[in-house]
Amino acid sequence: MKRQIDYSIYLVTDQSLMSTSTLCDAVEQAIRGGCTLVQLREKDMSSIDFYKTAVELRRLTNKYNIPLIINDRIDIALAVNADGVHIGQNDIPAAAARKIIGTDMVLGVSAGSVAEALQAVADGADCLGIGAMFPTGTKEDAQIVTMDELRRIREIVSIPIVVIGGINKDNAADFKAASVDGLAVVSAIISQPDISAATKELKQIFCGSSFNGAIFGLDGTVLDSMDVWERIDIAFLEKRGFTVPEDYVVKICSMSFAEAAVYTADLFSLTEKPEDIINEWNNMAIDEYSHRVGMKPFVLDYLTL
Repeated sequence: MKRQIDYSIYLVTDQSLMSTSTLCDAVEQAIRGGCTLVQLREKDMSSIDFYKTAVELRRLTNKYNIPLIINDRIDIALAVNADGVHIGQNDIPAAAARKIIGTDMVLGVSAGSVAEALQAVADGADCLGIGAMFPTGTKEDAQIVTMDELRRIREIVSIPIVVIGGINKDNAADFKAASVDGLAVVSAIISQPDISAATKELKQIFCGSSFNGAIFGLDGTVLDSMDVWERIDIAFLEKRGFTVPEDYVVKICSMSFAEAAVYTADLFSLTEKPEDIINEWNNMAIDEYSHRVGMKPFVLDYLTL
C-alpha cells in the first residue's frame, strides 16, 4: 500500500555540502529537527556507493519512521525497498517509471511549467517538485520558475507540490500563501553548523501557525480533565461508605448542580443539606484542578507557536 507522506520539510541530500562527517549523521540530525521526508540524491557517487548509502539511510529512516525517496535510480529504490523515487525531466519518462515501480511506491516528478506539471500528473505522478524557485548552486543550469507560474500550477493540479531551488529561512515564508505542500531543501539544512536547529527553524517558519488567537473549551480540550468528576463522585461516596452505582453518573449528567445534590442526598439518605454537598463538591474540584489535572499532550507546544 502506498504510504501517506508529509512533504512539509523535504531534505534532499548532497554530501559535498554537509557540515557533518557522515551523511547518516546529517540526515539523523535533520530528522530530529523535524524533517518529514528524505530524498537521497548524490549525483557523483558510484553505483555501489550509492547503493550502500541507500541501505544505511533506509535503516536510519525506518528507525524514525520517515519516508525515503531515491532520486533517479529506480533500481536502487527497488533494491532497498524505498518509499518512492523522484525523477527529472531528463530522466526516464514518468509513465515508464510508474510501470516499473508499480502502484505502491510514490512517484515524484520535477516540473517547471504548467505543461510539464500536467504531463506528470497524466503519467501517474504522486508529487511534483516545482523549481528552481531561486538561483541555486546545487543546480546551476536550472531554469527559474516564477511565483505566477507556481500559482498557475497549483490551481490546475491537486496532487502535492513541493518547491525547490534556493529555498532557505529568508524566503520560506513566501510559499505559505502559495498553498504548496512542502519545501525541498539542500544547503539550508545540510550545510548548517547546527542541522537540527536549522531544520526546526525552517519548519517553524513554514509550518508554524500564523493565527493571532484561538478560542476553545478549557475542560477536555486544553486540560486533561475528563475524569475529574468521576473521581470526585467516587471519593465523595467512599467517604460515606458507599460505592458509585452504575447508572448514577448517567442520571446526574443531565441535572443541574442543585438537582444532583438533592438526588444524591435522597438516593443515599444523606443528612447534609444540598448546599453543603455542592460546597464540598466545589472544594474537591478545586483540589483536583490545583494538584492533579494537567495539560493534554502537545497543548503547550500549540500554545507557544
